Amino acid sequence: MLHEQNKHWREGFFYGYRKKREVFKELMELLQKKQVIAIHGLRRVGKTVLMWQLIDHLVRNGMNRRNILYFSYDKAKLSVEELLKEYKKITGVDIEKEKVYVFLDEVQKLENWQEQVKFYYDLYGIKFVVSGSSSLFLKKGIESLAGRIFEINIPVLSFREFLDFKNVKIKDIELQKLQIKNLFQEYLRKNFIEILDEEEKIIKLYYESIINKVIFEDIPGIFDIENPEKLKALFYFILENPGMYINYDNLASYLSLNRRTVEKYLDYLVKANLVAKVYNFRKNFIISEKKMKRVYLTAPCFCFLMEFPKIDKIVENLAIVSERVKFFYRGGKGEEVDIVKKEKGKITAIEVKNSNKITKSEIKSLLSFMNRYGVSEGTVLTDDYEGKREETWFGKRMKINFIPLWKWVLWLDR
Repeated sequence: MLHEQNKHWREGFFYGYRKKREVFKELMELLQKKQVIAIHGLRRVGKTVLMWQLIDHLVRNGMNRRNILYFSYDKAKLSVEELLKEYKKITGVDIEKEKVYVFLDEVQKLENWQEQVKFYYDLYGIKFVVSGSSSLFLKKGIESLAGRIFEINIPVLSFREFLDFKNVKIKDIELQKLQIKNLFQEYLRKNFIEILDEEEKIIKLYYESIINKVIFEDIPGIFDIENPEKLKALFYFILENPGMYINYDNLASYLSLNRRTVEKYLDYLVKANLVAKVYNFRKNFIISEKKMKRVYLTAPCFCFLMEFPKIDKIVENLAIVSERVKFFYRGGKGEEVDIVKKEKGKITAIEVKNSNKITKSEIKSLLSFMNRYGVSEGTVLTDDYEGKREETWFGKRMKINFIPLWKWVLWLDR
């Protein structure tokens, strides 16, 4: 069984995935640290391939092939102790004296994995890289592995990655503008590597299989869920209304469930990396967390499972997840700003508009927010219009930058 899962033990063998996700560089750097690396993300975002690429990297940089162990808990269930005994028996590697890298894939399927990893980490200094499809498996792990673990979330493809995997090189963004815009429309529908060249029918089946695996296998494998069909109904309600404000009472009525159950179900969808919550901005995060929230899909392309997908909402969703946004703004008079960031004391405000002719009245919420929080420069993400404008709001002059969304996501530093 271990021979089958560790093809890299064969002399000259490499897994051979040449193209890398953008997060690979960060993982390579963390590989040099002694701490456990915990990789999580939605199904099919490429966690296993990243592990194989890290193994290739180690081998190419002189690590003995047999000092690297890979094991997937999708294939079988062995305790870490049983796994290491079998590994030592097959390879002869002395884990007490030699440097060893152990990659444990889908480790959430191993009960009490964190204590087992902690034991061998502390005792022998083994370098562990673990992965799971749900962030839930990290919660207890982070508590018991405090100071011993780095957590890395793997998102769906960025637009830059999409272009790279499509073998598109950007040499002159203006000369290639039409090509890039057309590819951006394709990217909206395809956020996963495996379906970049598939037809629409296959893509929908692929998305449905991911959703069903998470809802009917992954989540029930961790939580006691009486009615997974209701969980799926909640997800599909969000799918039809990305960016919706969370109203637990209305959702409870719609699903014929009690409020507490709806709260739990939504939390499960977040922890399974299917959806993400965004909080109403206040300078005090504790206050923000208690205020109203919105919920978005971590993979905006899922929206195209709907018969009539809402494009305006999809592009807004894409902007949110591309920037890994934590905050939006909604004021007492109904003013709304899609994206609010606060970094090193600086507040940034961004509004998403899937159009090119944008009047002052359409950005009055953005101007009101900027005025309230002393922000002198704001951004509006457009369909294709690019430019700058100066607006006056209650006597204050403010700069507004208009940037096409497709260009903005290309510039993002993820």
